[in-house]
Amino acid sequence: MQQKDILGIHNNNLDIGSGGVGYVVVPDENEREEYINDCYSTHRLTMQGGRGYGFFNNVLCPEQVISNIHFPHEGDLGTPVIWIKDGVSGLPVIVAYLTKEGDGFSMGKNQYRLVRGNGSSKTVEFFMNGEESLLQISLLGDKDSPSNLQIKINSENEDSLVDIYCDNQLNITSDKEINISTSGSLNLSVTEEGVTKGSIKYVLGEGLTYIDEFDNKITALNNEIKLESKSINLGSGKQPLVLGNSLNELLGELIDTISTMVLAVSLPTAVPSPPSVLKLTTIKGKLSSLLSKLSNTD
Repeated sequence: MQQKDILGIHNNNLDIGSGGVGYVVVPDENEREEYINDCYSTHRLTMQGGRGYGFFNNVLCPEQVISNIHFPHEGDLGTPVIWIKDGVSGLPVIVAYLTKEGDGFSMGKNQYRLVRGNGSSKTVEFFMNGEESLLQISLLGDKDSPSNLQIKINSENEDSLVDIYCDNQLNITSDKEINISTSGSLNLSVTEEGVTKGSIKYVLGEGLTYIDEFDNKITALNNEIKLESKSINLGSGKQPLVLGNSLNELLGELIDTISTMVLAVSLPTAVPSPPSVLKLTTIKGKLSSLLSKLSNTD
């Protein structure tokens, strides 16, 4: 007796053996996507029962199996599956899958590989090697659909935590751009035996702070940048900068002295007073005090 389903495949409700190896099939290539989506949602699919059998519809397939099978294109057979006959209904039930010839990978002891692809250029591969403590996640996209790796965690109290630790070296490489963003604060630090040696911290609404182990500090606040160090060079730092307030004060003193001397010269005697000459000598001795001991430039 045969029953025809809506996709046009005949379900063989015949006397069948206790089990066998069949193949996953797609009944109608024109309805491929709809059929595959239905298989994942119902955990039922159509298979060719193997040598001596026809096609079986609505065959139960557990999640751990259906998540590892390949649905073929028209004229091809998909993943081999192992089925047994249910003792009550007498119908086949899929219990496991096998690797199709040509789909195998070079595997070794304590290795595991999971590969998913669309049959063309897009592939996702997950590989573990227990012999070398190796875990690889590889994604291959095409020109129309680039690869995307997304990791998202959330919690109701918004206290989720992600920890990544490495006892030697952590590399992050991008051919074009790296973006790190937060809506609160960003902290980068270098520690030695639990002691922070240097840090860069940006807090939204407060500003940026840089501190290192050599007592250098940079603080960027609202409308202000502070540089603190034993020596600050602009360029090669060949010459010291001039102290503005000290220069202003000394120039004022110099102008007052010159004015006094001009006034003395304009008198009939036309002889500068000795105190004015002494004052100029004193001012000259103060010129070195105008030079910064901290900041230098070219």
